[in-house]
Amino acid sequence: MDDALSVRLSRLEAIEAIRQLASRYALGLDTRNIDMVVDLFVDDGRPVFLRDGDTGPAGGDALRAYYNQSQRRYSNSQHVVCNHVIDIDDEHHAHGVVYCLVHQELDDLWTITAMQYWDDYELIDGRWVFARRKPQTWYYTDWTTPPTGPLKLRFPGQEPQPASLPGAWPSWDEFWAASPTG
Repeated sequence: MDDALSVRLSRLEAIEAIRQLASRYALGLDTRNIDMVVDLFVDDGRPVFLRDGDTGPAGGDALRAYYNQSQRRYSNSQHVVCNHVIDIDDEHHAHGVVYCLVHQELDDLWTITAMQYWDDYELIDGRWVFARRKPQTWYYTDWTTPPTGPLKLRFPGQEPQPASLPGAWPSWDEFWAASPTG
């Protein structure tokens, strides 16, 4: 096999392995297989699951404790992985954006979330894993309340608040600041 074909094949294999990584994450959460989820991340002391203003848990035991606590809040969930854009940076690093619709049962409510994960991936010992996941949310609401208006995060028992998406994307403000005639 020539070098160019070998590079292309390696790139395609990396993209497919990373795509499976996002789907395995969803499967692990929905089946409450926390060990499966934790195994998808680096375990070298770096914070790996970051929310705004949060340093996040590192891999391994800290991540396991985080998911054991967070997933007990919901008695049922379905993470529907949608679009997945993957950019290969080099043979050991990549980054991407995963769209996800999340349906969750919370006490007597059924909630829906539209979100993205902003990811960094690394190839470690021949296996692609998450080096970092940063969730970004368009909205979170129960099924009976449409997510309209500026306060789209509507967690039961909490005051509504703004969501990070779509404003977290620099292009969002640039688009609205520009003239509509371009």
